[in-house]
Amino acid sequence: MLQKSANTKYLGVFLDNKLKWIDHINTTVEKTNKRLGLMKSLAGAMLGSTYNTHVKPIMKYASEVIDTTNKGNLNHLETAQNNALGLICGAVEDTPVTALQPYTENLLTSLEIQKQAAASFIKLQASSKTSWINQHPPHQTLKIQTTPINNC
Repeated sequence: MLQKSANTKYLGVFLDNKLKWIDHINTTVEKTNKRLGLMKSLAGAMLGSTYNTHVKPIMKYASEVIDTTNKGNLNHLETAQNNALGLICGAVEDTPVTALQPYTENLLTSLEIQKQAAASFIKLQASSKTSWINQHPPHQTLKIQTTPINNC
């Protein structure tokens, strides 16, 4: 017999019964921080590419669904990225993040998540196998429900 659960993990995404994605984001931040700890032991020139290859994909995984979470939850991911950017640049703690982002060529995590979610949504709409997505008029969605295109 199946037991009712407040959350579950499916394909690496933590789903909760209210679809707030808090458990997924917290787990992502934990994974990110572990990898940042490993990055500290690497040489300086390798940090940027190591971050983009091994840490950033974890933060952007399941962006299509975590794009719907509130800004407060996304701030946890932003903080993890800000720590990474400071580490990559060897910056002091008071260095503004807005100075580190162009230097490392990294956008805000929330913007990258929106960008990836919008690209996936466009691909989904263009696919011949998903004609069902255009059959439901926008007025049939919930008040709080938006598409990734609306979020951009």
